[in-house]
Amino acid sequence: MKSAALMAYLSLNTILLPAYSWKPPPYVNIGMIGPQFKENGEIHTAGVHAISAALMALNEINNKSDNLSDQILPDTIIRMALRTTHLDYIEATDAALDLSNKVFNGSGTLGLIGGITSETSKATAEILSYTDYKVPQISYGARSSELGHAAKYKYSARTCPSDAYQGRILARIVKHYFQWNVVTIFTTGDTFGNDITLEFEDEAEVLNIRIERKVSFWSGLPDFRSIIRSVQRKGGVLGVFVLLLKAQDTARLVEQGYELGLFKEGVQLFLTDYATSSNILSYITIPDQIHTILKGAITVKPSLSFNRQRKSGIEFMNRFRSQPSTMYTTKEGQVQCDTAIDDDGHTYYFQGYRNEISSSELSCAGIDYSLLSEDGSDIQDSAFYAYDAMYAMMQALHRIYYEKQIQNITGDILKWTIINDVRFEGAGSIVSFYKGGVGTDAYGQGDRLEGVHYEVLNFHSSQYNPDSYERAWKTVGEWKSDNSIQFCSAGSACGQWVFNTVNGKPPEGKAPVVYVQMKESMRAGLRAGGSVCIVLMIFFFIVLESCKNTRLIKAAQPSLMRIVLLGGLVSCVRVMLTTVELTDTMCIVGKWLGHLAFAFVFGALILKIWKVDAVINSGFKKVSISSAQIQTMLLIGLFVLCLYLTADTIYSKPYLSYVQSFEADTYIRKVKCSNENNGMTIALFVVEALLLVTGARLCWTTKSAPGAVNDSTYIAMSMYLILFVCAVLFPIVYLNIDPSPATLLMITAVGFIISTFLCSLLLFGPKIMLLLEGADVNDRFEIVRSDNTSSHQSSSNALQHVKNKVMTKIHDKITLSRLSSIEKDSHFITHIVSPKETKKENDTIREAGHDLKLASPVEYLQPPSDKVSVFYSREGDDNKVFIKKSVVPESKDDELTEAAHGRAYDFRDIHHADSSKSLK
Repeated sequence: MKSAALMAYLSLNTILLPAYSWKPPPYVNIGMIGPQFKENGEIHTAGVHAISAALMALNEINNKSDNLSDQILPDTIIRMALRTTHLDYIEATDAALDLSNKVFNGSGTLGLIGGITSETSKATAEILSYTDYKVPQISYGARSSELGHAAKYKYSARTCPSDAYQGRILARIVKHYFQWNVVTIFTTGDTFGNDITLEFEDEAEVLNIRIERKVSFWSGLPDFRSIIRSVQRKGGVLGVFVLLLKAQDTARLVEQGYELGLFKEGVQLFLTDYATSSNILSYITIPDQIHTILKGAITVKPSLSFNRQRKSGIEFMNRFRSQPSTMYTTKEGQVQCDTAIDDDGHTYYFQGYRNEISSSELSCAGIDYSLLSEDGSDIQDSAFYAYDAMYAMMQALHRIYYEKQIQNITGDILKWTIINDVRFEGAGSIVSFYKGGVGTDAYGQGDRLEGVHYEVLNFHSSQYNPDSYERAWKTVGEWKSDNSIQFCSAGSACGQWVFNTVNGKPPEGKAPVVYVQMKESMRAGLRAGGSVCIVLMIFFFIVLESCKNTRLIKAAQPSLMRIVLLGGLVSCVRVMLTTVELTDTMCIVGKWLGHLAFAFVFGALILKIWKVDAVINSGFKKVSISSAQIQTMLLIGLFVLCLYLTADTIYSKPYLSYVQSFEADTYIRKVKCSNENNGMTIALFVVEALLLVTGARLCWTTKSAPGAVNDSTYIAMSMYLILFVCAVLFPIVYLNIDPSPATLLMITAVGFIISTFLCSLLLFGPKIMLLLEGADVNDRFEIVRSDNTSSHQSSSNALQHVKNKVMTKIHDKITLSRLSSIEKDSHFITHIVSPKETKKENDTIREAGHDLKLASPVEYLQPPSDKVSVFYSREGDDNKVFIKKSVVPESKDDELTEAAHGRAYDFRDIHHADSSKSLK
């Protein structure tokens, strides 16, 4: 809200301020804090280079005739007050107070450049933020992420990258280069740990990296063993570890993790750049093992190598080297030092006190620029950052004074302008600042946004020795702020990758994956069941072919029964394929075979029963349905099914999927077949269910058909069996009641075995039993069984059997309603009897006629040697019913006895005839 109000104020001020009222300030006062000497009295090279670069930037802006930045503050002179410190908190605090309100005769400074370390920068930032001075500062060396918390350090910015930003870079390397998706994080609960973890987690979420476990602890913990054992007990991938720690915690954790086997061969360590400092060795208790512990470790470190290669960076280095030396040695061997003093007249730029005692002798801290390398490799990074910091401050002041024409500058206006309106080409890269917003308290506000580059370092064990620890970290690539990562190619000057693996290749970085299919015991059981079904199908086929000329088999429509057996065989093959390793192809083949098996079996059965239904329920009219027609209909149906399955395969896209779980550091993937789209598959199941219902209805309508052609009971039982199996399997398989894919496959296969086995027994078992009993089919398509004792039974029992047959068939098949519909024509009923029993048979016929309420015979004709006719007349009309009896020769008495037992009635011999012709 405050930033929005400030922006509105700046905009209105620019629009409403009259042009004539604006007047650029003749002077702008800037302060700088930088070290000349270290605490041990040595020259602080980085600090001196930073002071020199800031002065160079200041001179370039103040000099309006060198064609360098002449447009910045064209009518204003920048004055700088310098305060040098020995990286001491108290000294930095005193310096900040001086620069805020004492320099330049008490007018103070508008902005501050510095400091070079995080501790001195935090000291000055606290003074500048929590007092009434409110002076923005731009640090050129403070990397502590704590300075990125705008709520605490409101007026802080920096041109060097935050140490927490490397967490984001590490996440990008993990994903973009190695394609690792699962990591374990170790971090601390302090500000650095929280900030770098925030950076890593924020980027990991964008990159879809799963943080398997985040282990946080207090910095400085001496013993990590309980933490390490806890991680090991909980398990996980444990392949890629990201240690977002400073040097002390890194050293202790990697050493103890190595001892306990967590950081073993085959894992990958990612460390912060604090691990590259030789200070880490002071915390290692087994330094002779460090080359093994850190082998292949990866980290990143801010680098300006990219800046040194760009045109603007090269020009900066050339100008820096071209400056007049501030320290040189005369011919007499005397060291001469530059005596220039800051604009406040208080501090020498290149002279100072080594021991912090002002009464001691001044020491020179100048630079002989002619000794610097031509490629600028020995120019300190701090020089680049300090140069950019000075220009960033001047760019902001120029925008306020000259573009927005604001005369009364406050710290809020200057800070807002720095992070929102400053963007320029600095010493080798673009300079801009982050507005903040990650996490709470506008974290990251004022941090360097563009022009940040990192070297990717890899620990080479072969290069390690205790005296040159840092040399073991070899540059293997570079990350740029545009998110591009460039790694060393084979044969290039930079180092090649080393990994903590046996084969020298990158670790898997993920848990091993185990694909679980059906257990071997399940496979063996299904193979056994499928084999039994195959043998059964072959047996039934052999029986069918062996007895194909019998009337019993002919009546069963053998062409269709062969197709049923083919379907059963396809079902068995479907079961056997379940026992092989699943692939995308096998998923498609299994789907096709399952539906084709159904089509073969029940397509043939439904057409078989439909044909019987068409004949039986035609009113005994002549119906012509040949086997060729039935087969053609079946082929058309199969062709349509194949077209549908082809479309379903294209649309549904069957593929090999898996149900994944994580067990004992291993991904368990239980494979199964799935469809990307289930619509067409479900529709096909619905059609098959409707076909079963249709078949059941046909079975009901044909239940009274002659026995030889009446398989309705067994077909219905088969269909009910299939419906029952589907009712049990469908919820389990397709509603995922059981989450185990292998079990689902087994259940499905068992369903096929049960269905195939029982259906084949129901359809073929009764036929085989009849054949074994010697049964046959009479002229009326009724099944007659042969009994070896029947030929010796008394004639009275045989005649009683005939009587019952005649009574039943006449009563059931030619009902009174049918007889009452006879007009003018008569009907003949054929029956075969023995000549010996002619008279008794006549009596039987008379009794049958009486029961049917027919008149007594009008005329009884004694039969000739081969036939006898009995004539009946219904009372009240002239319509006649004739029963025509055919007699076979005496020599075949046994066959006649068989006929008397079974061949009682033949509907095909019912025909219309004129009664007078029959009497003749």
